[in-house]
Amino acid sequence: MNNNKLLPSFFVVGGQKCGTTTLHNWLNQERFISLPDYKETHYFSRDYSKGINWYLNQFTNNDYNIRGEVDPSYMFFPNALERIKEDIKNPKFIFIFRKPIDRSYSHYLMSYSRGYEKLSFLDAIKEEKKRLKHDVDKFSFSNHSYLLRSEYSSQIEEYYKLYEKKQSLFLKFDDLFDDKKNKLMYNDICRFLKIQSSTNVNFNIKSNKASFYKNSYLRDNMYNETILRGLLKKIIFSKKIRIKIRNTIDNLNRKAIDSKSMKENKNRIMDSLPSTYKDWNNKEVLKLEKITQLKLDNWII
Repeated sequence: MNNNKLLPSFFVVGGQKCGTTTLHNWLNQERFISLPDYKETHYFSRDYSKGINWYLNQFTNNDYNIRGEVDPSYMFFPNALERIKEDIKNPKFIFIFRKPIDRSYSHYLMSYSRGYEKLSFLDAIKEEKKRLKHDVDKFSFSNHSYLLRSEYSSQIEEYYKLYEKKQSLFLKFDDLFDDKKNKLMYNDICRFLKIQSSTNVNFNIKSNKASFYKNSYLRDNMYNETILRGLLKKIIFSKKIRIKIRNTIDNLNRKAIDSKSMKENKNRIMDSLPSTYKDWNNKEVLKLEKITQLKLDNWII
């Protein structure tokens, strides 16, 4: 079998913090769909230099009808979509969009919980442009790009320079977590991919629920290039085993945030935002609605 048949024919490319992990877990329940052993290989965005054989080794399910990958970095990182086009003939792309300011805030909470962010949400988005301008190692591009990543319309415009509309499926984050709509949404995905919809998918699996880390030392050694992390890389050669260990420690070190208090805190922050950011959200919603034909009026602030 040549590489063309081994490479994915579809990608879920984002956006980040828009439910892609939940969708990955749903698709991963289908035995005839082959996904990488772990979500987000970052091959086409960060690790392209590792070569195609490295990428193919991330897939171990060889009994499949269709192969794909879920990686939000491909929507945002320069050159990722171009690399996919060079290597794969007529792939399909699934996009999930979330209310822009909500996605930005969720991104902020993730960076804050991992120790990458010390500022308040308002101060962080005020500092974003300055951070990105002086970002020498792409750290802020990945972790502080709260507003920039939520500007979906410009990313879709870049996508359309390379691909046709018929190759894309646009979805709403809201529907993914709506018990009355998520099964219909999944059926739409299956029709788009031209596969049979399974009746065995557990739609109650929800991923990346808001939480905080109980021990900052353990957290920092999971998400930063520390001496201990470097030592473990030398001792444990298998990336799959390292990820399994990290995920186990990560789960043990997390404590869920009370959803009611989290919602109240978010509402206070959103209500106090200057009109500049509310206007930014609304303009982006209108642009995205025009491009995707999705009904997004409930995202207007």
